[in-house]
Amino acid sequence: MSQPGTTVFITGHSGYIGGALARCLERSPEFQVIRCRADLLDKIALNSEIETLPDNPVTVLHLATINRAECLQFQAYIDNLAMTQNLTQALETRSKAKVLFFSSTDVFGTRTQNPLDEDTPHDPQDWYALSKSNSEWILRRGAIPTGILRLPGVFGVAPREGSLLRRFLEQHRQGRRLRLTHNGLALRDFIYLPDLLALVQQWIHAPRQGCWNVASGVSWPLKDWVQGIARELATEIAVEFDAERGERDFDLCFNTTRLVQDFGPEVISPPGRSLPDYAAAVGNLFSEKKS
Repeated sequence: MSQPGTTVFITGHSGYIGGALARCLERSPEFQVIRCRADLLDKIALNSEIETLPDNPVTVLHLATINRAECLQFQAYIDNLAMTQNLTQALETRSKAKVLFFSSTDVFGTRTQNPLDEDTPHDPQDWYALSKSNSEWILRRGAIPTGILRLPGVFGVAPREGSLLRRFLEQHRQGRRLRLTHNGLALRDFIYLPDLLALVQQWIHAPRQGCWNVASGVSWPLKDWVQGIARELATEIAVEFDAERGERDFDLCFNTTRLVQDFGPEVISPPGRSLPDYAAAVGNLFSEKKS
């Protein structure tokens, strides 16, 4: 178990998941949370900040990235790799450091053969996915004990939430009709943010090396996700179905055997259990905006 004052160093804390993690851990007295202030592309500044960390075991949560929407050019890919490489080199002097890296299921690409497990070959289709795949390689070949979480879409009410479900609900709130390509049939296994926060805390308490696809093991068609959240909110969401396939209209289904073995059954809630909580939180948020 982690001792009181366990040092947790977080990169990417200004983002959706990183910010939620920082706030969650800061509420607990057992963690000493340090938010990385240095630019990870500035090796001198990063090394200086690493040197100021307390001289005790340090858990590094590495979330800093140029996100998928912005990682469209080769330079963004290079910057993502440089951030991971610079962090790895800066931590080499910390004999008691360990890293939890937040990767993406995008590493598997779009021509997937489901269900996916942790050993499914990578087939990245864009600069962002390639940067995640190669960042995993950088960390695995280094000397620092590393865990890797591959995330599909994450949803949950928190600042800067940009989940697909949230975007759907914002369109609905604005009176706009949703358009679902491939008739909304693409399968997705989105994960609920509070479940992810609990999983990360579990890893901090009992860190281990390895890689896990973080999923519930239950994939729903996108149209069912929309219908499910509409049902929980007791509303009707106008949807236009289009048979045309978009570039993201591929199925994602996961074999969660390794995740369950290492972290326990239903560590990630299936949609039927997570949507009611999410709908309640979203409903409260939208009510506040109206008032």
